[in-house]
Amino acid sequence: MTLLGFIDESGKISELFGGKGDTAVIAMVVMKDTNYALFKDKWMKELQHLFAEIFYNMASTIKQNPLELYRIENILAGKGDDGKNKKSKPKMELHTRDLVSKSGLFAFISSDPSSWRLTPFVEVLLESIDAAFILVMKRGKITGPNKCSDKDLIPSLLVRFIEKVIEDEDLEDDLFIMVIDAEPNAESPYSYDTVLEFMKRRFYGEISDILRKLGAISVFLSPSEWEPGIQAADLVAYIVNKKYRITKRKKDQIKEKEKVLIDFYNRIKSSTKRFKVYEMILSECSREHIEQVPITEVSNE
Repeated sequence: MTLLGFIDESGKISELFGGKGDTAVIAMVVMKDTNYALFKDKWMKELQHLFAEIFYNMASTIKQNPLELYRIENILAGKGDDGKNKKSKPKMELHTRDLVSKSGLFAFISSDPSSWRLTPFVEVLLESIDAAFILVMKRGKITGPNKCSDKDLIPSLLVRFIEKVIEDEDLEDDLFIMVIDAEPNAESPYSYDTVLEFMKRRFYGEISDILRKLGAISVFLSPSEWEPGIQAADLVAYIVNKKYRITKRKKDQIKEKEKVLIDFYNRIKSSTKRFKVYEMILSECSREHIEQVPITEVSNE
């Protein structure tokens, strides 16, 4: 049997050290290879429904006001509504943050609150996954420079997270494949060279504790728009990150769409056979710090 572990993140490490956010999250959703084909089929059907809704609403908008065509063209070209602020070109994938904020193409979804439109994707997720593992990185008392590069730290964080999951879990399989988001033709912290360097050093040694538990371990890099499993990991990472940030506020300050996200968090936690949350408190922007800071399992989350 082969296990597939899809990995994505929400939030940026650089924002933790820059004081713009309190948390960042890496999520891994795990499913058996025997579940994967059905999961992908159901996810893609829901994605087709989502974009059919978006395109229908675009056409309706233009019918009501033909001048809206210029705004839509700017969005499709990867520009802001005003045509000036350059943004990444939209992709036909589920990007949870953009949907919840109704950004770009997702401005044309009908659901209100917007987060309700995630419901069918959460359903597909819960039907398919065997486990969800979460690493929540929190800002500690910052020492040293506050400018930080995600590219420099994410590979170390990723490997430490994977090590912790494999050490703690009874993952019995012949092959464990990690599928990680990587943009083609773009500089990525998950480049093959970077990931394989860490993999060889930490997982492939002759006396590796990891290989004592697993028959083999490997990495597959894929753009998220090609791989629904990565979109599912993005969904989980976003929901967990928002849950941590939302629950710090007073109840009367929580928006309706955020309450929906908390409900999704509780459903994923209660319905997933193995759901574990780990925390790291980061105080220094360095690989050495990442290697030494403890990863602790959070109970009763």
